[in-house]
Parts: sequence; C-alpha cells; structure tokens
Amino acid sequence: MRARSSYQLNAEEDMSEKAGWMYADLFLALMVVFLATISFVPEIRASGENANQVRIQSSKIKQSTNFNFDRGLTLLLKTPDGKLVSSKIRSFLAEENLPNDAQVVFMKVIGGFDATPGSDSDATTRAIKYGMQLKKDNPVLFSNSTLSVDISKSVPSDRVALVLTFAGNTQK
Repeated sequence: MRARSSYQLNAEEDMSEKAGWMYADLFLALMVVFLATISFVPEIRASGENANQVRIQSSKIKQSTNFNFDRGLTLLLKTPDGKLVSSKIRSFLAEENLPNDAQVVFMKVIGGFDATPGSDSDATTRAIKYGMQLKKDNPVLFSNSTLSVDISKSVPSDRVALVLTFAGNTQK
C-alpha cells in the first residue's frame, strides 16, 4: 500500500488570492496621484502698486498648436462698450506684435460682487448680459469665440473683468 504524502498545502500560506487586490490597490493609488497633480487655477490678486485696483491674470499655459498665443488680454470695464473693446484689442495686438488677423477664441466674463445678499446672482446676470452684448456688437471679432461666465469677489461689484485669449487665423 502507498503511504500518504506528509506534505500538504497549508491554506493559510496561499497568497494568490491577495495578488488581485494588491494590483487593484496599486491602480487606485496611481489614479489618486494623477488627479492630485493636475490643477489649473487662474491667479487673481491685488496689484502691488495700488491695492484698490484688481489685477487678474489668466494662467500662462502655452498651447501645443502653432496658432494659439500664450498671452491674453484682461480688461476691467464698467459698461459693455464694443468700440472700446475693439480699440483695446487692436492696441494689444500691436503692442504684442501679434498678427492683425488674430481671432478671439475664448472670452471669459467675470462679474464682480460684494457681500450683500443676491449680489452674486446679479453679478452672474451682469456677466452673461455683458458677454452677449459684446458678441452682438462685434459679430466678426467674436464669431469663433467661446463664452465662459464666472463671478468673483476680487472684482468690484459694479465692474466686469473680461479675459480674452487669441489665436492666429486658421481660415487661411
């Protein structure tokens, strides 16, 4: 008769079922690290020269295409004046040595508000009306632009900050 083998696999020593969970945990940890490293936050701060003026800078993220410009124009305005915005854009393009046929591809309108109740909804409404009025006044200039609306306590409550991003004319 054959003798039984004295070696038996102990169930407590089998770790193969834990390997799948360790693999899943590794992917979860990598995802958390990835999500923690991506953040794009615009810089909004008071100007050093005059603390009453607000300086709003868009993030300077250089795009990977040949047509986008890494500098934008930021204006702090009281009323939606299409002619004033057009003249400021022409001056900006000349100062930055950008082509005259550069187009506005992104327009962010930031309405200012203060601590009074309902002021934030008024700021949102003002920013939407302002952006739509600018698009209506300058249909050629803003024909390819995307409009984004936001509000901020850093902008005075009677003003709107307008942040414009330009790109070269891709219709050539």
